[in-house]
Amino acid sequence: MTPNPDDFGAVDANAVVTDLFNAAETTRRWFMANTKPRSPADWDARGALQDWGQGVVYAFFGTNEKALYVGETGRRIKERSHAVTHPYRSQPWWNEWVALRLAPMTYRTDRLAIELLLILALAPTHNKKPGSRPQVRMCVALEAASKVRLPI
Repeated sequence: MTPNPDDFGAVDANAVVTDLFNAAETTRRWFMANTKPRSPADWDARGALQDWGQGVVYAFFGTNEKALYVGETGRRIKERSHAVTHPYRSQPWWNEWVALRLAPMTYRTDRLAIELLLILALAPTHNKKPGSRPQVRMCVALEAASKVRLPI
């Protein structure tokens, strides 16, 4: 049976939002516990990042552990930093970062899912995709899609 995209009556949109935010928080805790901060000096030192080019999810942090940018790449992060489409060194946050954390991850689907959950959890100041949004705004969007009033 093919689901009807207009039939959201059985979906508890508030539960969906809560589950997404719980997943994002779990992902944040996992990421922070399983990665170590790397410094700008590590960035400059050959091999200090221990990025072997198999794919990583990464986050640049400024002072007070404020996330500046979260991303993913299937190649070495230093290679990604020189990409014509988005060279890091020309970004306004480049001179603000004091720590970089990265988690090796081979499969792109895994990297994309973790990247999006980290963007939701860390609310980085310089990400453009997909854009972090407060839980209330997500509830409003789900409420509109499901045509069900949520208790927010």
